[in-house]
Amino acid sequence: MKKIGMITFLLMFPIVLAANISPDTWSVTLEPGAYTSKNFNLTFVNESCTRIINGTASSWIIGLPESVDATGVLQLTNFPIGIQVPDNVPSGTYYANIYYCDQKLLDIDISIPQTGQPGSQCNLIVTILGSKMRGKSMSFDVRDTNYNPKDATIYITRADGTTERIDCPGGFCSWLIPPTEEGPIIVRTVVAGCNPVTKQIDLAGELIRNETEGTEISGGKITITGPTEASLGEDFQFLIIGKSQPLQWVNIQIVGPGGYTFSGTTNSYGIVVDSSNKIFGTDIKPNKVGDYTLFANREGYAPAEFHFKLIKKECPYECCPEGEYVEKPCPEGYQCKDFKCSPIIKPRMKITCTPKNPIVLDTISCKIIDQDNKLISEDVEATIKYDGTQDTILFSSGIANFSISKPAKVTIEVPDLLDYKGTTYTMNVSAPPVPIIWIILIIAIIAITVLLIVLIRRRGKGSPEFKIELESKPETVEKVVTER
Repeated sequence: MKKIGMITFLLMFPIVLAANISPDTWSVTLEPGAYTSKNFNLTFVNESCTRIINGTASSWIIGLPESVDATGVLQLTNFPIGIQVPDNVPSGTYYANIYYCDQKLLDIDISIPQTGQPGSQCNLIVTILGSKMRGKSMSFDVRDTNYNPKDATIYITRADGTTERIDCPGGFCSWLIPPTEEGPIIVRTVVAGCNPVTKQIDLAGELIRNETEGTEISGGKITITGPTEASLGEDFQFLIIGKSQPLQWVNIQIVGPGGYTFSGTTNSYGIVVDSSNKIFGTDIKPNKVGDYTLFANREGYAPAEFHFKLIKKECPYECCPEGEYVEKPCPEGYQCKDFKCSPIIKPRMKITCTPKNPIVLDTISCKIIDQDNKLISEDVEATIKYDGTQDTILFSSGIANFSISKPAKVTIEVPDLLDYKGTTYTMNVSAPPVPIIWIILIIAIIAITVLLIVLIRRRGKGSPEFKIELESKPETVEKVVTER
């Protein structure tokens, strides 16, 4: 009876099975030889099955686990799925259908556009510089047939099938060849409006096998799945697989630019996490642009490494300051606030001078201050105008000292500074006042003069009046004096 009861219980509550990929469609337009990727959410509940891909683009799909074995819930968030288009594929529409557990979970449609008539696009000259040695840098010089440098994007497909993107602004860039890269590598150069160029490069130099997948040991080899390139702030994850299954308890070390390091492990779903089970790339995000290397090892498995790059996102807004996004400045006279360009409204500076009522040859000291009457400690040349002349004075750390040699109306003009609007200050320079002793002396002189005039006039009253007349014109000189 107990067994019958248990069977009845299981029939009443069957084990839930589910598989899902979200979103379940992907439509994209790509050029021949191009690579792209997109993040998806994969969920498997109590499923154990293999992957099937069919369709005209089935061989182009990169990154999906070959099989899953989930007891409970296996959830892969922001899992990257890639598309690598062959070089010489003709234009048209291609598709791929992704199946797990006999369920179609994802439809992918890929459009390859017409490349135009022969001669309608430019041709490229791609020169590869360097020794092509493992552990050394390889450089790319991209030009058109007129030898003009061209902004380019280079896709490097490694021997393990992963593709790495490199941007070549100005037609020049470099790539460090991993010492663990077996080769050969495929280099595809893409420039908008030009015919792409694809080259295969054989590598030389010592191949370090003990730092990569290497020869299988008892447990086999470790496979690392994740994005080869991601943007700062973007969610991503790394999945560690062994024997086509998520591999737990793998020792993880990640090194990056500026001495960045991360130490962690993998959870039961094979996802890279730290000691508190926070997911690397989602809960824990590196904040530096550059190249990173993930090292994975576990006893019984050959160690492996994975190279990826963090880049800045293209600015999706009107403007972006330096930081998470590629810097996108505002036009002159505007500033970026909350990712929008706003006119720069500068506060107007002020000028204060002492003394306020200067006289000729006084030492005049002027300061430029802000709205809070705080000194603006900047060096700036100002214009000073007086008596029909114009000259310059220097405000050193916001202070200028000068003097004026004659009475005049003086105007000081300070130009705009970086954070302040310019201003004008006007003052009158007066003549020096006359000393009081001189005023007293002048008054005394005037008083004495008046007094003398009065005395002279008084003394002249009552005195005989004399008159000299010439009675006739004498033959000889003769004077006649007549007293009246």
